[in-house]
Amino acid sequence: GDAFLGRAFAQAPPGAVWMANTDFEAFAGLYWQKSLGRRPDVTIIVTPRLRSEWYRRDLETVAPFLADVPFADRKSVLKLVAQLRQQGRTVVASSMVSPPKGYVARPLGVLWEWLEATNAPPDDDVLRRVLQDCATWDQQLDGAHVDRGFSQALRASFADGLRAARRVAPPRILDTMQQALASFDAGNAPKAAESCAAALVMATSGSPL
Repeated sequence: GDAFLGRAFAQAPPGAVWMANTDFEAFAGLYWQKSLGRRPDVTIIVTPRLRSEWYRRDLETVAPFLADVPFADRKSVLKLVAQLRQQGRTVVASSMVSPPKGYVARPLGVLWEWLEATNAPPDDDVLRRVLQDCATWDQQLDGAHVDRGFSQALRASFADGLRAARRVAPPRILDTMQQALASFDAGNAPKAAESCAAALVMATSGSPL
């Protein structure tokens, strides 16, 4: 858990709003903020609790800027995200959480930024970002090999990138990414990172994907 949170807080842009979908993300993240003083600029919203009226009202005390969001709109993740984006705020979530209808996700690492579908990043940009992250898997997992949640988050982010890659990448890159995934699943993060680095070189060689 600590490895995931450390990476997520490091990747969250300044002033980001984190749409947390699990108790672990929400409460562990809040603990890190309140008890350890980590990233107080990040606002964590526990999306399953938006169904509770008391929580929607309490949001104003957590983040005063949410007072500008109509109370009725706070119950819907879609409407809440739309209001936050209109305020110019960066909205992020873990790679395992799908954005609401009309939005797409751009990888930052274990966190992905939610953007309007009209501003969707090109698939080749998603591919390169995912490869840049997985090329450092050996460093990210150094000493954190038993952190199952972190490993799952890394794998989920990579799997999303692989789906984007299938739309734009030539077979040689896809094959190398599949090798990376197989090595990762086998517990060999250094070999997986090596394959990702090789795929990144191919993806950034200057030739069209």
